[in-house]
Amino acid sequence: MDTERYIDDEEGHVVAVGHTRGKVRGTGREFDVPETHVWTVEDGKITRYESYIDTPKMRAALNL
Repeated sequence: MDTERYIDDEEGHVVAVGHTRGKVRGTGREFDVPETHVWTVEDGKITRYESYIDTPKMRAALNL
């Protein structure tokens, strides 16, 4: 992921906003899809990780 910005809500969550870019091996089709990662932090340790992607745009790139 190419991260555009980080957001710290100061309540135990860090959010990374950006794009994932690449090329589909099977088709050669290039893609640039928005993506967000969310980490939950407790006592200085990551306790949860979530990833969100623009699913319709990624499915279109993969020809699904």
